[in-house]
Amino acid sequence: MRIEIICTGDEVLTGKITNTNFSYMAQKLEDVGLSVYWGTTVGDDREALLSAFQLASGRADAVIVNGGLGPTVDDLSQEVAAQAAGVELVLHDAWLARMQDFFGRRMRTMPPNNVKQAMLPTTAEMLDNPVGTACGFALDIGKARFFFTPACRANCGACWRSR
Repeated sequence: MRIEIICTGDEVLTGKITNTNFSYMAQKLEDVGLSVYWGTTVGDDREALLSAFQLASGRADAVIVNGGLGPTVDDLSQEVAAQAAGVELVLHDAWLARMQDFFGRRMRTMPPNNVKQAMLPTTAEMLDNPVGTACGFALDIGKARFFFTPACRANCGACWRSR
């Protein structure tokens, strides 16, 4: 199996944070006998992300995309994934309810921009995230199965160890 990991975010690309997410995922894959063939880092740019997704979809069997699932305008992974797969984004009601509950348990009102995190490509399979507001999802693009995962911005691996 040929695996690629794509990490997104200007903060990763410019070196403002160290990309320990890539190291952690690649090592965990190696631990179970799977080798990563490519590692790509892409900034918060629609065209660059689309190009990276298209390139990976033609050369890899499985692609892990880390990051870009947050509520801010520069989090583009869902939108670009839908574009690359040729499908629409739709509201995932179950995840929206989970986010509202997440904020409610903390006695906080969910900001309106968090609704963006419940928008998934129509053909996506939601992947649970028990520790945050961004769900992951799996989606076929080209010949590859893509797995979109929230980034651990603390870069300590704690988010990944809890999954």
